[in-house]
Amino acid sequence: MTSAVPELTLRQRLRALPVFPELFPEFNDEEWSDDPSEVFLEWLEWAIRHRTVEPHAAVLASANSQGEVSSRTIILKDVQECGWRFATHMDTRKVQDFAENPQAALTFYWPDLGRQVDIRGVVRWLGDDIAEEDYRQRPLAGTEVDPDWKAFEVVATWVEFWQASPDRDHRRVIYSRQSPDAPFTRAQAPSSM
Repeated sequence: MTSAVPELTLRQRLRALPVFPELFPEFNDEEWSDDPSEVFLEWLEWAIRHRTVEPHAAVLASANSQGEVSSRTIILKDVQECGWRFATHMDTRKVQDFAENPQAALTFYWPDLGRQVDIRGVVRWLGDDIAEEDYRQRPLAGTEVDPDWKAFEVVATWVEFWQASPDRDHRRVIYSRQSPDAPFTRAQAPSSM
């Protein structure tokens, strides 16, 4: 006769899932650049070399004038002078949010590397020439450029680099500045933050 095994609750099942592998890239921020976009590009290159799935995918969060937040996954197109670039159609909710509240956040998460980058800043429209070039490079885009395809960037005022640790002593380095034109300052954040 077999005894009934009690079924685990969802909370118990979630707590039992493995979170972090034993080995992660080394975290040595002593020689990091004063420019967080340079550090980001090094981390992105590491993710590409280690075949992380969709290393250029990020969650973009925006909010309208009433503070209603929405998020979606976008594909990074470029990084220029601390501006993280992406493209989208004009008739999307995110573009409506940008018109009402030009603040946004991007989160890149590479779980197999135990790394995350959180970027917050001001959203800027990049102009039709950049959007047209991006549209032409899309697969199956054809020769006609969609006039509703626009390019934007999040110009960072806050960039946080997070490295997980199996012992939960996670490491964080934060770059921040008062405005998109000011220089960044860099600080270590406590692991419990």
